[in-house]
Amino acid sequence: MTESQPWNVPHLAAGSTKPSIDPEKVVVYNMRFCPFAERTILVLLAKGIPFQAVNINLQKKPEWFLDETWGKVSVVLYKGNVIPESIINSDYVDEVFPAKRLHPVDPAQKAKDRLVLEKYGRIFGPYYTALRSTGDEEKFTSSFKLVCDVFQELEEEISTRGTTFFCGSEPGMLDYMLWPWFERFPVLKVMRPKTEFPSTPKLTGWQAAMWKTDAVSRYGLDVETQARFYAEYAKPDGQCNYDMLLQPSA
Repeated sequence: MTESQPWNVPHLAAGSTKPSIDPEKVVVYNMRFCPFAERTILVLLAKGIPFQAVNINLQKKPEWFLDETWGKVSVVLYKGNVIPESIINSDYVDEVFPAKRLHPVDPAQKAKDRLVLEKYGRIFGPYYTALRSTGDEEKFTSSFKLVCDVFQELEEEISTRGTTFFCGSEPGMLDYMLWPWFERFPVLKVMRPKTEFPSTPKLTGWQAAMWKTDAVSRYGLDVETQARFYAEYAKPDGQCNYDMLLQPSA
C-alpha cells in the first residue's frame, strides 16, 4: 500500500483479524473490482480526502465485517459512524467534508440529478444478465436492448444539458455515481466482439473526459482487466483471486 494508492492491499477473508482503524481517519470497506464501492473511492479522490481502504473478499466475508455491516461494500467508517450503501455514504462524505462540493448547490438541480441516477439504476440488472448469458442468445439480445435504451436516455440527458459533464464543466456527484459501469460495459464487446452499442457521441465524449479526470485515471481499470476479473469471479466454490492485481504477473 502507498499513500497515493491506499487500495493496493490484500482482500481480507473469513478467519482474518480486523485491521487497526483510526477513528479520526476515513476508512472504506472496499472491494477493488466492485462498481458500487468504486463510487465511494472516486468521491474521496475527487475531494482530496485521505483515507484507508480495507479490501473485503466478498465470497468469503470476514466474521468481523459481517458483525458490523450489512455484508456489502462500500462502507464508510468515520468518528464512530458506520455508513453503508455507496450513494448514501458518498452524500455523507460530501457533507462532512464541505470543501469542493460535488453536489449542486441548487436543491432543485440536486433533485433532478438524483432522478437521473434513479432511472439509470434500471441498467444494472440487464447488464449483468447480458454478461452471464453467454450461451443464451435470446436472453442476451433482450437484456442488451435494455442497456442500449438507457444509453440513449443518457445521451439525450447530457445533450440537453449541453455540458461536457452531467454536472457542468467539471464532474460532480452524478458523474461519479454513473461512471463505474461505463468502465465495465465494454466487457460485453470483449465477450461478444460483434456487439455494437448505439451511436451516442455526447456520451462518448463524456466517457473520454471522465478518463482524464484525476480520480478515474488513478482508480479506473481498463476493459481487459475488468474482463479478467469477471472470469475470476465466475470460478466455482469461491476460488476468485481478488488479489490478482497485487501479484507480479498481473
